[in-house]
Amino acid sequence: MQLADVIHHSQLTEKAVRLYEAEGLIAPVKGSNGRRVYSGEDLARLKFLARARRLGFPLKDCRQLLDLKASETWTADDVHEVAESHLRALESKMEDLQQMAGHLRSLIQTCPAGRGQKCKVMFALSNDELKLSAQANVNQV
Repeated sequence: MQLADVIHHSQLTEKAVRLYEAEGLIAPVKGSNGRRVYSGEDLARLKFLARARRLGFPLKDCRQLLDLKASETWTADDVHEVAESHLRALESKMEDLQQMAGHLRSLIQTCPAGRGQKCKVMFALSNDELKLSAQANVNQV
């Protein structure tokens, strides 16, 4: 199977497929023409990754789940441990987002309308007055 077929069937971008290959999550072989040839197993793994990523699983968890799936000794408890850890992380992020939204909402509501230098939003962004949880980090969202 060629890259275009894999992209079509997995509904992933070329960039995502290349990333998963670089991460060692799939292992296409080089064909006689030098192009990558993807196996049915590669496609199945890509579809699995696409579904897991839609649920927000980070790559390290995806790798762990794929390793479990490949193992003949995995249990539902093993999978639940990974899923529950991810759920806790999502819930923590949701709390952080709610805190950020509430703070921003408060700044917007107290900001005077119209032109001027007294905008609370700009003041908070320009000064050290903005106090959010240490967890509330835009890069984590």
